[in-house]
Amino acid sequence: MNDVSIYMVGNDLQSVLDQYRSNQTFRIVIIPGYLTNKSVSKVKFSDYNALINAYGFYVSNVKVLN
Repeated sequence: MNDVSIYMVGNDLQSVLDQYRSNQTFRIVIIPGYLTNKSVSKVKFSDYNALINAYGFYVSNVKVLN
């Protein structure tokens, strides 16, 4: 519940430059299930800005985890 892991999977990860593998920042949006059925129009979940706007999230409420 309080732990998130992000994995990089591929056939040839050794050829991926370190700048793309290390010290990256990810934006993760967690949407409670009860909110996803209330929207009449479907939101494109791969579009961060569309999610933020559709569900009324505010950048000021974003939590940074270290």
